[in-house]
Amino acid sequence: MVHANEAVRIGLLLGAGAELVVIAVLWPFGVRVWEICIGEDKRLSTSKTIPFVWTLVVGIMLLALVWAYIKGHHRPLNETDASGVVGQYALLFGGPLGAAILAKQIVTGQTRENPGVKPEATKAKLTDLVSDDKGQPELGDLQYVLFNAVALVFVLATILDTPLKGMPHLPDVLLGLTSVSAVGYVSKKALTPTGLETAAITPSKGAAGTEVTVGLKGLQPAAQEGGRFWVYFGEGEGVLRVAPVIEGATEVKAPVPAQPPATASLAVTVVTADGNTMSGGNFTYT
Repeated sequence: MVHANEAVRIGLLLGAGAELVVIAVLWPFGVRVWEICIGEDKRLSTSKTIPFVWTLVVGIMLLALVWAYIKGHHRPLNETDASGVVGQYALLFGGPLGAAILAKQIVTGQTRENPGVKPEATKAKLTDLVSDDKGQPELGDLQYVLFNAVALVFVLATILDTPLKGMPHLPDVLLGLTSVSAVGYVSKKALTPTGLETAAITPSKGAAGTEVTVGLKGLQPAAQEGGRFWVYFGEGEGVLRVAPVIEGATEVKAPVPAQPPATASLAVTVVTADGNTMSGGNFTYT
């Protein structure tokens, strides 16, 4: 029995080593396995990282059980087959994978409608897992990461403590929380605003040629730097000027058309170089 325990524990080390070898072998061919976790916006993706880590951990455990089986210790693998944990791990995979697929569909739809909603980051950071695109802590992301992290710790600690039982059976509370947090994570994605906001223009009334200021909200630093904005008065008439925005800028200034149109009040629209449209309120000629 002692030898069987040792066989599984040694198998865990071999499984981890085998995965590292695969990663190292693929490196010279330009395959960076961990880049699976990087989203299109160059941030560390929560929805991709969670199933990626579960894949590695479950792969290590399976390799350990197979190693023990090859060494003549059949009980750990047989216990896994008889315990019914396959359904649990299918849910652990299915939940995060489903969340990743839905999150990608939601974000893709948002960026198709509004290209500026997901500006690229300069580099991926570990804090991306629990933060929004502005770098602020996000409760939904934190719950999703935390509950899965606790489940991962439980699984690894249990198989190290009792290797003969094979892949651990997860308590219902852990399985439930990981599933609920996945649903909450996807729901939060769906409720994320898809457009940038603008503050009301200042002033909102004046004569032709008046310079107005349109405050910008929701811009990411990466989008601000070198950004180009067009200001429209009315339905696309009177394109005023290209207003380059430097890093840290929070407003766009532009003169009202010198030739007043037939209507006394015009809708003000700010359009970015990537096609994102922001409403800036209305300007009334006096």
